[in-house]
Amino acid sequence: TIAAVWVYSGLVAILPVLGVGRNQAQWPQTWCFFDYRSTHIGGQIISYFYTTTNLLAIVVTIVLNLTVIRHVWSMRTSRLHATFRRSSSRTQAGQEVSSGGSGPDSEMRMVVFLMAIIVVFSVCYAPLMVRILMNQMLNAGREIPEGGVQDQLDLWSLRLACLNQILDPWVYIISRVTCCKSQRDSAREPLRSISQARSMTPSSTPSHQARRSVMSSSPGYPQPHQTLQCPNKQRGLVSRALLAARAMFKRRRPGNKYSLNSSPRDPESTSASPLRNSAPRQISLAESTVSSRCEASSRLCEDNVC
Repeated sequence: TIAAVWVYSGLVAILPVLGVGRNQAQWPQTWCFFDYRSTHIGGQIISYFYTTTNLLAIVVTIVLNLTVIRHVWSMRTSRLHATFRRSSSRTQAGQEVSSGGSGPDSEMRMVVFLMAIIVVFSVCYAPLMVRILMNQMLNAGREIPEGGVQDQLDLWSLRLACLNQILDPWVYIISRVTCCKSQRDSAREPLRSISQARSMTPSSTPSHQARRSVMSSSPGYPQPHQTLQCPNKQRGLVSRALLAARAMFKRRRPGNKYSLNSSPRDPESTSASPLRNSAPRQISLAESTVSSRCEASSRLCEDNVC
């Protein structure tokens, strides 16, 4: 296809060399173009042939881009429907639905980009083609004052056609910068949520850190487990976290107080120790810490960050 376009463009360009029409300097003698006000049959052929070809190219470009836009929009609609059905099923099942979204809306950006290309290409090239047709149909063989309104319109239509080569790269650049920025923002959202969840955990409070240091310095206190890693499945994470919390703080029989060790002790010694009395509070704080970290890690897994 590219080779055929090159051959066709070369044939159109050498038509004046072959005797079909002629090139001449246009007002204000700064650009050269074929004579679009000629009364000869060769000049009329090249004028109509050139304008018909370019107008057809503009129409084909618009139709193809609109077809792509329609397909992209249908893809976006189907994706949104699938996301809505999945969130509805999770809501009915009682599961938590994350509010982070499904990532950047790439389909919408592609639609906007194609619409910008259509507008820029049509606005830049269509006026020159219309001016060539008007000059050939209305001004051929007439005495046109040099530097008048007709020449001014022709010059501005040529400037618009040359402006297309300047605007097209900027449309690509702006679209790419906007796309990359939105992708970076969407990638940072899960990290912000996990940092906020960690800042809200009880382990970050000074009182809890002080109590944890006292408990760790006491004899017989089990050492905390390592930092939880991001799992592959949400259910496995919650179950493992609860098992770890229950293993750290074992409970005695119903009716008795909590104890750090599984071996039974004297109730008087247990009640006399302030460290033993704070065990239930430590258990609740540890369970809330583990559950909050599990929830934050599961959000990261749902956003495909693992």
